[in-house]
Order: sequence, then structure tokens, then C-alpha cells
Amino acid sequence: MVPNMILRARARAALKPLMPVVILCALIANLPSLAAQTVGLLTGADPMSYLLGSAPTDAELMALLSSNEAIFAAFEGYMNPSRIASLALYGLSFLVSPVLMLGLNHSILLLLRNQEITVGSVFGRMGALLKSIALNIVTLIKILLWSIPGGAVMVLGGVIAILTQQTWLLALYFVGLVLMMVQMIRAMLHYAMSTVFLADDPTMGVFASLKKSIRMMRTRKMALLSLTLSVYVWMIAVSLLEGLVAGLFGQVIASTVYMALQLIISVYMNACHCAFYEFYRQAEPQEA
Repeated sequence: MVPNMILRARARAALKPLMPVVILCALIANLPSLAAQTVGLLTGADPMSYLLGSAPTDAELMALLSSNEAIFAAFEGYMNPSRIASLALYGLSFLVSPVLMLGLNHSILLLLRNQEITVGSVFGRMGALLKSIALNIVTLIKILLWSIPGGAVMVLGGVIAILTQQTWLLALYFVGLVLMMVQMIRAMLHYAMSTVFLADDPTMGVFASLKKSIRMMRTRKMALLSLTLSVYVWMIAVSLLEGLVAGLFGQVIASTVYMALQLIISVYMNACHCAFYEFYRQAEPQEA
């Protein structure tokens, strides 16, 4: 196993010469999602946020949730042109973002291979649009399937605790919750390289990219997890910063700062993943 510090150094070295170009590529790749989040924030398009806004106190919320009629009545004024536009943007993001992320990963791979890129490189995998959507859907389904055993234990433990009034049985609920989270993380690590494989070779099939990812990650899941842990620490720090900025300057400015910092962090994480892929693809070409 190569030390993670070397992979991080390779990622930084690849990004440094053309960082503005990569940031623009990442901005384009994330633009549908960012636009949907921004419009959703301004219009309150998120259904849960809308519901919480219509019941500002805990007592009002409990009263609202206790009646299906009250919930339906609360949502009578939900749909309006701005919220319809926000939901349309979320739909567009679901369709377009995966293939743009393939283009971003391909651009970073080119940098790692000492090749030049332009802002237009992010559109270099548009021919794999349907494959990128299918890969996202199949991966999500597989991750959810991995979570079923833990989810079953969690639900069963909670139901039994409620029916028997034995609070100690809630331990089953928490055991199931932990099991579900561990299994989902394990599944995500299993399939983490599938999008990079598809970005590198768009002629590859969806299930072929998943199989190659599983093969590459069979003995390297902890290596990838430790590689990205520091990045997640930065993400948590940025989330805390958002709360501080929101208190000082308002939620809109805080969300703008948060999205900008998250964009830079996501570029670095993508570069780390691509450096991981590139090293092990070259180290064991028979598995790629």
C-alpha cells in the first residue's frame, strides 16, 4: 500500500498548475446541484422545511403531524411557480450532474497523466449520459440493499421495545443503526471507484465498472477511507463555519460561503480518489 500522504501530494501537484481551470470545471459540474440548492433555499422548496415553517413551535408541529388532514391542508399552498422551478432544477441535477462529474473526474485523470485540459474538458463524457444515470441508480440500489439487515434489526428492536415497554431492548435499535451505517459505508467503499473507471473508459458497461471497482477495493477499503477522512474533517469544519457566518451575516451569505468552500473541498477529494485509482491501476494493471 502506498502511503496516503504520497497520494495527497500527487493530487495537490496535479491540481496546482491549472487550479483555476479545475475549479471552473467543478463549478460547471456542480452548477445544476448548486442552482437547485440555491433556489430551494430561497423558495423553501424542501417539503420538510416548508412543513416546519408552517408549524414554528413543537406543540404546533406535533398537532400537525397527528392528523393526515392537517398535513394535506398545510401543503395546499406548497406548489407555486418558484417551487415548481426549484423541483425542476433538482430533476435536471439528477439527470445531468452524474455525467458532468464523469467529465470532471476525466479532467483530473488527464492532469495526473501530465496532459493539458480546458474548461470544456468537463463536457468530455457527455456521450455516457445514460450510463452515468444508470450507474448512480444501480449503485444507490446496491447500497440500500446492503443496509437492509441493519435496518431490519433497527426497526425490529424499536418495535419490540415499544410493544414490551422494555427500554433496555432499545439497545437492539442502536445495534441495528450502527450495523446499517457500517454496511452502507462498506458498500460505498466497494463501489467508490466505479465512476472513475467509467470516466476513464466511457465504453465500459455499468456493471463492468462496478465489478472492477469491487475488485480494486477488495483489500483497499480502509486505505481509501483513511485517505478521505481528513477531507471529511474539513467538511465538518466548513459546516460549523456556516453556522457561525449565518449568525453574523445571515443564512444566504453563509450558504454562499459554504457552497464555495465545499466546491474546493470536493475538487480535492475527487483528485485524491483519482490519484488512488491511478496508482493502483498502474500497480496492478491486470485488475483494471
